[in-house]
Amino acid sequence: YLSQFGPYEFQPFSERETFEQEIAEKRRCLLVLSSWHYAKIHQEYRLRPVFVGSRSGKTSQKNLLVSGGAVDLAKVHEERIASASSEHYSKSLLSHILQNEALLPQLKILTVPKDIDALMSLGFGMAKAALTTDYSLNTLDTLNPALRKQINILGQSEDTLLLIVAMTAESVEVVQPLVTILQEMPATPNGKKNMRMIGLDEWRPLTPSEIAKLEQ
Repeated sequence: YLSQFGPYEFQPFSERETFEQEIAEKRRCLLVLSSWHYAKIHQEYRLRPVFVGSRSGKTSQKNLLVSGGAVDLAKVHEERIASASSEHYSKSLLSHILQNEALLPQLKILTVPKDIDALMSLGFGMAKAALTTDYSLNTLDTLNPALRKQINILGQSEDTLLLIVAMTAESVEVVQPLVTILQEMPATPNGKKNMRMIGLDEWRPLTPSEIAKLEQ
């Protein structure tokens, strides 16, 4: 999608360390990353937020810890927990939800490709609990209403912002054409299709309160 507008390319990364090394070496770029990751590294790499993703008119979501049956929250660390996020991020979320960092070394994370897969793993018996979002849980109502009826919410996080687009301090002028290209993605059928692939409807500039929440 990006290459039709110029010498642009999208480079995905599966490892956080490799991604951050790329930021350090290539300063003239736009970044797409989670709000959690942005908050961790924005000072070190002198990042500036440009956009936040929006879905169904919302720029935030809740992360949920759910079970496929009668699982006691106090004993959930004894069960396998499915998650589409990295083990580091999953345990960070769980530390807030469980409010007990001492349990983190005992947590058994089953990594799955997509958020909805974490929920489906409960139906297949691959895990007894799952980390998901309120959006994905609502989506399950349509995809598999029978499974949705079996799922219980054990805990939830505070609202977290959706995907963030950011730039380095050195690349402000260089990446402006690319900023415009991203902002106009929802205006074309192909752009909309690409936005849906990452679970979003559009990119929005952040409000001052969103930036304060992101960088607190």
